[in-house]
Amino acid sequence: MLDFLALVVIVVAFLMVKNYNRLKLLAEAVTEGLANIFSTMQKVTDLANKLQEIASTYSKDEQFTMVSISKESGTDAIVDGYRDSLESLKMVNLAAQRFPDLKASGVYKDLMSGMVALQNELGTRREAYNSCVRNYNSPLKTFPTFLYAPMLGLQEAPYWQSDDPESLGKLKEFKTDDERIRQIVARMGSNVKQGASTVGAGVLDMTRQGAQTVKAKVSENPAVKPQPLAEEAEAREEAT
Repeated sequence: MLDFLALVVIVVAFLMVKNYNRLKLLAEAVTEGLANIFSTMQKVTDLANKLQEIASTYSKDEQFTMVSISKESGTDAIVDGYRDSLESLKMVNLAAQRFPDLKASGVYKDLMSGMVALQNELGTRREAYNSCVRNYNSPLKTFPTFLYAPMLGLQEAPYWQSDDPESLGKLKEFKTDDERIRQIVARMGSNVKQGASTVGAGVLDMTRQGAQTVKAKVSENPAVKPQPLAEEAEAREEAT
């Protein structure tokens, strides 16, 4: 019975590790897709800053609301900066409507052309990212994966549906806990080692007990004491 249970545990552990490796590869594709999105977001933010500076020079004689755009590094700052840049672009577009010279400026036109290209690039990368998310989330929800996936540090990846704060905020939260699987593997290895040590000690103890039992029986009945091989051969010859 114990051998059967041990076999079941080994098979389950093997399937979990195999499935984990597959999901890990899919999760890495999601992470790579996010990195591409964040890279383009940073470019959008940098270009929005330049457009805002150009707009402010044309509207210096009139009130122009400048949007504060974060220039810090890191995932959170990139997403926050991108969200701020969207508000900034709205103000720049309003300024272009109010100031014809700004709209006719060659610098403004070049920067806006660059912004359109970046927005198209971001749309393409959004589609690629959402495709990776779908490929990753689908097997994560199947039985029995959803039962043990959280224990392995695997969580669902968020889709990027829109530019609203809630959707953008979810992009900052996705990650896989690699330390969790390391701890589990280390714990399993420790348990296997401990189990092997226990079994070995049990076998050794049983061997010692058996030897002691045989020795006790021989002491109680000397007639059954094993003879040396030579004496045993002579006794057989005499009997024949």
